[in-house]
Amino acid sequence: MEENDEIKESLERVNEKHGNALQKLSDSEKKERTEKMFEALQELGEIMREEVKEYDTEANTWWDNLSYDDRLKAFYCVCKRIHKGDIVEQGSYRYVLYEVFGFDFDAYDIGMECGYLDIHNSIFTKDKDTTK
Repeated sequence: MEENDEIKESLERVNEKHGNALQKLSDSEKKERTEKMFEALQELGEIMREEVKEYDTEANTWWDNLSYDDRLKAFYCVCKRIHKGDIVEQGSYRYVLYEVFGFDFDAYDIGMECGYLDIHNSIFTKDKDTTK
């Protein structure tokens, strides 16, 4: 499903939930408000995508400026924590981020953007397949 379709479906759910208030509006007012909300959501999506690009560029620049030894240490620390949280403790995605890594809520989206959620889910999918 495309992003625009998902946004439209979300707006339809809002319309269903708050139908009484919306019934007081004319069809043209409803359409105008829906279009404005849709445009605002599209703009927000564009801003968020741009912020992700900027963060990715900053993170890669940081990585490229590390010495070889510092990169090895960073790799070691991250893999050690993923192993502890996902393999040893078999924690949820949030558990590993918040309890094992000690991150705050901002790490949730960052973990999704960098692919860690996919790694986490892949570990659990394979683990469940091999235990049956």
